[in-house]
Amino acid sequence: MKLKIISPQRQIWEGEIEQVTVPSSEGEITILPHHVPLLTPLQEGIVHIVQKDREEFFAIYGGFLEVNRHEVIILTSEAQSAEEIKSNAIQAAQELMEEQKKHPPQKGKFKFLPYRPFIESQILAKMQKRRRHHPQRGKI
Repeated sequence: MKLKIISPQRQIWEGEIEQVTVPSSEGEITILPHHVPLLTPLQEGIVHIVQKDREEFFAIYGGFLEVNRHEVIILTSEAQSAEEIKSNAIQAAQELMEEQKKHPPQKGKFKFLPYRPFIESQILAKMQKRRRHHPQRGKI
């Protein structure tokens, strides 16, 4: 079965999958081959893609899911892969360190990393859990 994740700006991901789990407005839905046709709204959450030899995760920020005979399409306003989220978190930490070198915090005052959306922390935690339980499939 083929999956496409598409935003207004670009096609984010495309490939053959065994299954995909998405955050619908009614809860998580897992789509397997030969699923009945479906069109449903999606909410903010994690898309979990399972391929034969790997798993991938994306954070999406709402959209729609369309399932037809041989293809699943996720239309979303924005999506980030787990790697993009991890890279952004590392970059934010590096920027904070540089800022603190230039302007050390006053005694008794602390600076923390800028707020990261809850969904991004969820996806990183889910990736780590998968790697511990399925080291051969949890590769990104």
